[in-house]
Amino acid sequence: MNQEVKERDYKIDILRFIAIICIILSHTKPPETIFLLRNFDVTLMVMIMGASFYLSNNNKNINYSNYIIKRFYRLIVSTWIFLFIFFFNFIKYFSLSFLQANLIIFLYLYRSNIFSI
Repeated sequence: MNQEVKERDYKIDILRFIAIICIILSHTKPPETIFLLRNFDVTLMVMIMGASFYLSNNNKNINYSNYIIKRFYRLIVSTWIFLFIFFFNFIKYFSLSFLQANLIIFLYLYRSNIFSI
């Protein structure tokens, strides 16, 4: 195999670190000044992911349909399997009926203002 060894770009790692710290801070109800700084955290992370994808696949021919299918199975399917196992064990551990479990989840989401516009 004749593959080039690419040097790691530490600027991207630093930007990724900053974005992750901002995302974590945004979930901890920070003071207003820090909250104003976090307006770019997810946008920065998406841009960094795109730059990383471009730099790692710069000279390769990519089949995008295979890439999307791999990502779908890697991210979506595994997430749904985890959530199913998690909530199944949650209901089993607390001996809840399906209706009670849904009510608890709804009340938690309602209390956390996820439904507010």
